[in-house]
Amino acid sequence: MTPPLKPTLAKVTGERQDRINTLPVELQRVIFGYLLPSHRPDQGLQPELLISKKPPHALYQLAATCRSLDQQLQSWAQHWLKSHAAITKYKQSRDTQPGRRFLTGKHGLLFWIKRRCVFCGKQTHRSAILANGLRCCIVCDQEQWPDKITKTKAKEEYNLRDHHLLPRYYHHPSYAKLAKLGITSGIIEPRYGTCQVANVMTTMFLLSDVQRLAEAIHGNFEMHLARRKREAKLDAQDREETGAGVEGAGTGLDASMTQAEVTVDELVVENEPVSFHLGA
Repeated sequence: MTPPLKPTLAKVTGERQDRINTLPVELQRVIFGYLLPSHRPDQGLQPELLISKKPPHALYQLAATCRSLDQQLQSWAQHWLKSHAAITKYKQSRDTQPGRRFLTGKHGLLFWIKRRCVFCGKQTHRSAILANGLRCCIVCDQEQWPDKITKTKAKEEYNLRDHHLLPRYYHHPSYAKLAKLGITSGIIEPRYGTCQVANVMTTMFLLSDVQRLAEAIHGNFEMHLARRKREAKLDAQDREETGAGVEGAGTGLDASMTQAEVTVDELVVENEPVSFHLGA
């Protein structure tokens, strides 16, 4: 006989539990650093996002939740500016200014990253391709993300389709069936961004993500490429053989037609009356 269950008392309060404040300071700073590089990859693919009002930065919204988080964010922003003083030109003398805000003030972190490259500190209005919430010059962009690939090249070299690279824009029927059943497709979504190249909006993908996606779809990609080369070679041979057969048939037909024309010409010459013109 099982003993009766003891009644449990649950304390129910109307207050919302704040879980971030209960975390250690080190873990909080990891979260703050993760939220700093915001990215809106669909900004170039959806024109309405270019004219819509940009929402406040995630760190700004987090600082507005409560006073304790605001203090933690101000301390973290000061530490960030001081740690990167070589590019931020942080001045220790400004710490004594009363009421200075290191996150949202005039010389705060969010003010600084809107106007300068986060890697070298140069003033720029260019955004990073794969993190367009940060300013980044073209030299640093190529250094930080050297292996990028365009959508056209990814489709040609890795035999991918639009619904593989951008599943949220190009819906495949199989994905729709899985969604109705409540099953995730499991497809790898490569990281991407957009940029202007010769006044044309170009979509760039991270090369390592595209390679992982190709292997997930095709299996061993080297074997897949070898199989495609063999199939292309066989197709080329079939086309050559088919073309040679058609060419041979055409040559025989041309020869028979030429012979027929010669025969007809001879008959015309034989039946044509011959006339002589005598001069006066």
